[in-house]
Amino acid sequence: MVESEEEIQFIDADSYQGRDQDKLTFRGIVLKYLIQIGKLASVEYRGGFYTNYVLKDGSIKEVYVPDTREEMCNAIEYLYTILYPHFDDTMKANSKKFKEIKKRNEKEFIDKSEPDETIILGEIFYKNEKDKILLDEYKQTKLRLHITLLRNLSCFLKNNNYMQGTTFEEKI
Repeated sequence: MVESEEEIQFIDADSYQGRDQDKLTFRGIVLKYLIQIGKLASVEYRGGFYTNYVLKDGSIKEVYVPDTREEMCNAIEYLYTILYPHFDDTMKANSKKFKEIKKRNEKEFIDKSEPDETIILGEIFYKNEKDKILLDEYKQTKLRLHITLLRNLSCFLKNNNYMQGTTFEEKI
C-alpha cells in the first residue's frame, strides 16, 4: 500500500530510457509470443460457450467462455503477421499454401452451412444441428491448419538461427 502520494511516480513513455534488460526488441517480442502460444497450447482445446454465474446478490450473470481453438489460431496468426516481412522463399511458399488452404476451407464451410452469408459468423447464428457440427468440424480443421503453420514458423525461426541470438535486425 502506498503511504503518501509523493511515492507515486509516472514515467513519460517517450523519454523513458530504461536499463538494458528493459529494452524491447523484435526478438524479445517474438520470444514472448512463443511463450504465450506455448501456454495456449497447454490447455484442452474446446469450443466456446455461455455459462451462468450466480452473483453475491443472487442475480445471474451470463458469461461467454472463449473458444480455446480460436484463441490458439489467433495467437499463431499474430506471430505469422509479425514475422511475415522477414520470410525467406521457403516460408513465402508455405505462406501461400496456408492462405490457399485457409481460403478453401472457409469457402467449403460457407457453401455447406445454412445461413446465406459470405463470411463465417459467430456460433450463435448457426441454429440447426447440422450447421453446429459443420462449424465444429471447420474449427477443428482450422486449428490443425494453424498448428501446421506454427510448425512452419518454428522451422523458419530455426533455419534463421533465431534462438541462437542472430536477429533479423542484425541481418538487415
